[in-house]
Amino acid sequence: MAWPRVSARGSGSCQASWRAVESLDQPRCPKRAEAMRRALGLVEAELSDISLTLDRLSLWHSTAVPGSAIRRQGWAFAKGGEERYSLDNATLNQRLLDLVSGSPLERSLRAYLDILFFHPFLDGNSRMARLAFHHFACLDGLDFTGVDSLFRLSIPAGNRKAYRLFSELAQSCLTEPGPN
Repeated sequence: MAWPRVSARGSGSCQASWRAVESLDQPRCPKRAEAMRRALGLVEAELSDISLTLDRLSLWHSTAVPGSAIRRQGWAFAKGGEERYSLDNATLNQRLLDLVSGSPLERSLRAYLDILFFHPFLDGNSRMARLAFHHFACLDGLDFTGVDSLFRLSIPAGNRKAYRLFSELAQSCLTEPGPN
């Protein structure tokens, strides 16, 4: 499927992620919101490099989640132990590197869902997923409205129906580019 593209790189997609910080992080904790703003600035400063690796993600993590930059090893548990995530750094790193190909929306969605599924950090995995989504959305010039509604969803690990619904919602949030 050919996804719409915005002619000016990052014009709408970057702004949507910044607005999401104001609606998701700022009400929760102003310090958290400020850390996310710094991390978004770092992501945008590095847009000339399309590749995404765990090392790069770890750098963003140390900015967005100060004091918790240690990458987790082994199993992670979420939602009171109901969900279990395995981490194989090599597999996740390869999946992130493979995102240089694929359709624009697919890259953003796969990066987001892979980080949520592999759960590579002790804290801040959904913030890292948002930053990875932002990275590819800005690179590809995707313009989203209401992207914060995407980031409010709880997506159970391995639930294909939830992944499909997330993808459909993301497509509905994608804004057609306006005239140049």
